Amino acid sequence: MGKSALGRRSAAWKLWLAFLADKPGIAKSDFSDTNCALFTAFMFQRRKANGSTYEITTITSYISGIRAVIAESVGGEPSRTGHMSAQMLRGCVNLRPKKSRVRNEMLGKLLPDFDLSIAIDRSTWAVITTAVHGLCRLGELAPETHAGKFYPRRKDYSLSAEGRANIFIARSKTDVNHEGFHLPIPRNSTATCPHRALVEAVAAGAPGRLYSAPEDPLFPDSSNRAVLKYYVIKRLRRALTRAGYNAAEFSGHSLRKGGAQSLFNRGLDMRDIACMGRWVIGSQSLRLYREITDDARDAWATLCAAPTPDRVTLSFEELRQVASGTARSTAQKGEVIAGV
Repeated sequence: MGKSALGRRSAAWKLWLAFLADKPGIAKSDFSDTNCALFTAFMFQRRKANGSTYEITTITSYISGIRAVIAESVGGEPSRTGHMSAQMLRGCVNLRPKKSRVRNEMLGKLLPDFDLSIAIDRSTWAVITTAVHGLCRLGELAPETHAGKFYPRRKDYSLSAEGRANIFIARSKTDVNHEGFHLPIPRNSTATCPHRALVEAVAAGAPGRLYSAPEDPLFPDSSNRAVLKYYVIKRLRRALTRAGYNAAEFSGHSLRKGGAQSLFNRGLDMRDIACMGRWVIGSQSLRLYREITDDARDAWATLCAAPTPDRVTLSFEELRQVASGTARSTAQKGEVIAGV
């Protein structure tokens, strides 16, 4: 067994012991279906050292690690029902309170909290506006740790002859073939324009250096390292609090969902939203995504900047179903990733 697998088992077992600390009536080897569900709920509420939450895949890995340790070290085999299936785990996710959405028109209330003369604030603001208008998963723009390899770098940024900014995203959750995709950045005339935020962040250069290197992060912190996902969420929540919102109701995914809700409020068809947000797997869907014109993106960015009441709260389960239907009609092997 590799060191990484052993490390995961060790980390999983420590978390299981932490869960049992105030539950003297549960034996270490009692990883029943009920205790597995309680442990999962415990993990959903727990925070990492950097303040971020645990992903579903991580919790699933820990559950498997606990089972393995019980089988090999403690003695005895946990019940087969103790291994929570992916469906059961997703069911627990659905029981969690739904997070609120950072809609495009909210960005103007958040901007005053950012000092754009500071590198890390410029980068964080550019990430936030790009994620909302580009319907990006936060992990596509900011890595979990500095050891991460797949995050946008200076070489992934380009500016066309017409002055349009573009970011190449090397890896994405629904990019199963690892083709990568180009993310055109829309423009509008507001102070929260994502294109302006990105171009100004890039023009400022690498912090503390005369020149930027191709491998430098596109969104650097004050030490010219990539701004991390947890920090973006931390700053987002601080700005939300100061703008009068309950920050606990928001997460990193609130940016992607908020951008989609804004488009839906302005009457954009759900199939177009599914395509624009890359909710669909398959090369054909990426081709359809590339066919969305820059003018159309700019028009949507302009429309969404103005306050608009929700037509109805956009159901992302329904959106995934629409995306699935789109995939079947346009790509024979198209499918949808749940929870994206």
